[in-house]
Amino acid sequence: MQHEIKLVVNAVAYLPSTSIFSNMGPCYLRVPCQMSAKKFQDTFGQKSRSIVVVVVVVVVVVVVVVVVVVVVVVVVVVVVVVVVVVVVVVVVVVVVVVVVVVVVVVVVVVVVVVVVVVVVVVVVVVVVVVVVVVVVVVVVVVVVVVVVVVVVVVVVVVVVVVVVVVVVVVVVVKFLSK
Repeated sequence: MQHEIKLVVNAVAYLPSTSIFSNMGPCYLRVPCQMSAKKFQDTFGQKSRSIVVVVVVVVVVVVVVVVVVVVVVVVVVVVVVVVVVVVVVVVVVVVVVVVVVVVVVVVVVVVVVVVVVVVVVVVVVVVVVVVVVVVVVVVVVVVVVVVVVVVVVVVVVVVVVVVVVVVVVVVVVKFLSK
């Protein structure tokens, strides 16, 4: 770049006096012609270094600002994602716990109700069977007793009747045979 600056300075310094630049009077284009090429190069070089420094500083500031903004955005996004994930996980765990507790309570209640119903049914069936057996046994005993009594009565009556008949016949026969 300094080589190009030197060429421009030399070109301006050696403009012919007959050119259009000589008619412009004390113009800024003639100032470089009156100073040495070395002084002009040094002055222009310092200005160009200042411009480079300013450009570098501006670029660094822009890069720092962009990096800080990106880092802040990334941090905010990560924090939001983590909070959302934590909330979702907590909600899912609470829902699962509630569902499991409700299912267990329902199962226990159903099992208890079924057990109670089964016990009641078994007790009722046993009571009915016992009552039926007792009634049947009582009826059978009563029938047997009645039948036995009837048979005994019939036998006794028949025997008495036979005895009475025999006695009467014997008495009559004895009476008649005299």
